[in-house]
Amino acid sequence: MASTPPPKSIGTDLLRKMDAWWRAANHLFVGETYLCDKPVLKRPQSRST
Repeated sequence: MASTPPPKSIGTDLLRKMDAWWRAANHLFVGETYLCDKPVLKRPQSRST
């Protein structure tokens, strides 16, 4: 039976970049959610033709 090699770990540089992206995305989401009257839609959606 052939064994599979262990998974490669990600580097610390990539891990730091992913963490920074995650924190920035969360910051933007929280700001949009809590500081706007209607965070996602400024007006009701309508079907465009």
